[in-house]
Amino acid sequence: MKTGKHQTPSAPQRRSRGLSGVLLIAAALVVVLLVLIVPRLGSRTPAGQPEEAVSRTLPLDGEDSELLPPLTEYKVGFQLENGVLTVSGSGAMPALEREYTEQERASIETLVLDPAVTSLDAGAFRGCTRLRAITLPEGLSAIGAAAFDGCRLETITLPASVTQIAEGAFLGCNTLQEILVQPGNPAYVSVDGVLYSADRSLLLCFPAAKSGRGCRVPEGVTRIADGAFSGYQLTDTLYLPASLQEIGTAALSRCYGLAAIKVDGGCPAFTAADGVLYDKDKRILLRYPSGKTSQRFSVPRGVEEIAPDAFCENYELSALTLPDSLTRIGDRAFSGCSFLRSVSFPRSLLSIGEQAFLSCSRLQQLALPDGLESLGDRAFAYCYELSSLELPSRLQELGREIFLRCDSLTSLTVPEGFSSIGPAMFRQCGALETVRLPASLASLGPEAFLDCTALKTIRYAGTQAQWDAVEIGDAAAIPAGAEILIEG
Repeated sequence: MKTGKHQTPSAPQRRSRGLSGVLLIAAALVVVLLVLIVPRLGSRTPAGQPEEAVSRTLPLDGEDSELLPPLTEYKVGFQLENGVLTVSGSGAMPALEREYTEQERASIETLVLDPAVTSLDAGAFRGCTRLRAITLPEGLSAIGAAAFDGCRLETITLPASVTQIAEGAFLGCNTLQEILVQPGNPAYVSVDGVLYSADRSLLLCFPAAKSGRGCRVPEGVTRIADGAFSGYQLTDTLYLPASLQEIGTAALSRCYGLAAIKVDGGCPAFTAADGVLYDKDKRILLRYPSGKTSQRFSVPRGVEEIAPDAFCENYELSALTLPDSLTRIGDRAFSGCSFLRSVSFPRSLLSIGEQAFLSCSRLQQLALPDGLESLGDRAFAYCYELSSLELPSRLQELGREIFLRCDSLTSLTVPEGFSSIGPAMFRQCGALETVRLPASLASLGPEAFLDCTALKTIRYAGTQAQWDAVEIGDAAAIPAGAEILIEG
């Protein structure tokens, strides 16, 4: 019989509920003990970052990242005390940036590596800026990309057991003078401190601090690996052999002392003119030396593409003329050319890659050709002195943050025919005051004008009905204080 009154449980019911409560408390204590007591080998994440934020890194082959196992699946543990890092356990070692903060990694002076460690993940010791020596154990078989980035190593000896080294494994080792290989290694050999594949067809690393002037890549080398000469400072001319067939990405980046490149006339793949490297047909400009001191340069007629990183971080070039044969500018092609003030773009240009002119901080005027079809992510970001911008009307592909932090841009006119403004395209253009948008505009990407704090007026050439039909990515696309003036 049901009533509206609260019924007191019977004694058996009270005992049952009491037992259930004890079991729940016990289960909770077990969970807490597991979290606090069970060792979490390789499970810490950098301070303030969620696990998923650090769950990706470069695989051993240095290509596109793939999701690595969770840190808890690694069988190594770490102990850092008084500048001494002890790595214990077996198998693969994850990157320390997944385990320690930047400050903690910078405090490491001595490394004790368990002989049972068999591989080093990409970026394994990145940021260990006080680490001057490392002993790699016999049994280690694989070393990932940029494994020693930022370390102060002068010499490193590879054990005979290492059979897989990612291209770019020694990127950022700016003090490295020589790489040695233990006798009996079936995959690699060292010649005068330079690392090659065993058959000497692949040049993997020319140590950045190796002494001497002039460098001659030996005959028989068919490929120079990604980043192989990156950071090398002590040469004026690089000589390439007739046997060379391939040069990896950023192979000659940050070679600030490199003034000229010369190629054996018998090489079927490459040629050089005035110290600049091209493919054999001179359709692709591959590398303009970082140490070349000319302030002006005209890319020769017939060149159709400027390769990724081609002019990257040349600090002398101030004026550039591009030929009417050019159709493509690759990723990071002029990134960091901080003295570049003017560029003449041809009407033939169709594509400008990601970060192509990133941090060209003195670039003042920009007139993009009307036939341009695509602009990559951050193509002109951090061009702080850019004050004049002419956009083409037929852009079809737009990356993110193309004009991020163009701090001197005060006004902007988007031409008729222009249909889309990309995500965060003008983000943080703090001096931008007025913008004119065409009636042809169909979409305004998310955060298009985010943090454009001086933007007060947006003039739209179409009607109110047309403006209402424009797809606006989010509330941050237009600053809250900006006035929309409908002029159609």
